[in-house]
Amino acid sequence: MTVRQITRYRPNLTAVIVLCLLFFAALAYAVGQNTPMVDLDQQIADALYTRATPPVTQFFYRVALLGSEILAGLAIGLAGFAALRRRWTYVMLVLVAWLGGYLMNTILKTIFARERPIFLEPLAVSTNYSFPSGHAMAAVACYGLLGYFLYQQARNRWLRIGIFMVTLLLISLIGFSRIYLGVHFFSDVLAGFAAGALWMIFCLFLFRRLHPNR
Repeated sequence: MTVRQITRYRPNLTAVIVLCLLFFAALAYAVGQNTPMVDLDQQIADALYTRATPPVTQFFYRVALLGSEILAGLAIGLAGFAALRRRWTYVMLVLVAWLGGYLMNTILKTIFARERPIFLEPLAVSTNYSFPSGHAMAAVACYGLLGYFLYQQARNRWLRIGIFMVTLLLISLIGFSRIYLGVHFFSDVLAGFAAGALWMIFCLFLFRRLHPNR
């Protein structure tokens, strides 16, 4: 596939939505019905925990901040910048992506009420429920949305590919950090990615409705 074909590829939005919904539903069923996926989750969690080292742990502590405190600062900064320029639609978009996604994740966590991984000496501690991962969901919804707008503004094909790859790497690292630190199972992160993609699509749909010509 050529660079031109990559940058011109447009997936069918309906198909993406359906796939994300089915993927999330399959994960929710697998977790709720105690299928072999649950055993795989525990095996992955145990394997990473036994192989954890202080330098790598510190690295993923910092990566995880990109999905929480740093993301919050970025969202507030972008919303404030947009407000100063009186771009109220962008202010709303940032707040819906960030705060709306947080609210949706809280609701989903309450519905499924899955307990987090348990270790005698945990690398990190989180107190709420585990499914789906809020960091993974926020990473896709917020950084994915930011990457999308940067991608649309870029005119160079290689720059577009670079934006796409950096966004994908950032999202992947944030998701993996939650598994490595032992605060989420593998399926929690996958479900967070699916839910985040759906929330990002909702935000884009909202933006297109408000700015149909952009």
